[in-house]
Amino acid sequence: MISAVKDKKGGETHKSTSAFKTLLINILECEGDFTKMNPKFQRPIKCAVKETGPNFLLHDGTYYIGAYFTPEAYANYYKTNDKSLSRLNDFMLKLNKWTLEIAQVDG
Repeated sequence: MISAVKDKKGGETHKSTSAFKTLLINILECEGDFTKMNPKFQRPIKCAVKETGPNFLLHDGTYYIGAYFTPEAYANYYKTNDKSLSRLNDFMLKLNKWTLEIAQVDG
């Protein structure tokens, strides 16, 4: 989804897209094969924390996506941070290493 913000004179000044939607569309176009993805979509992801419980939800300003930390990521986080993960609501995160799980279902 692309939304345009208009200035006071009615002209477009800014276009924004959902990073999560763009990423998902690219993954689906590559049939889930990350090796076929454009390298620009394999970079770290910057997003905000919507909530930490009962589920950990991240957002890009348009969509929410559920997330979880592997034990290794959890341990790595606490090597450099003293703030509990449960206190990260409204914080920006940079996810350097990530995967996306999708499943095809019979409809």
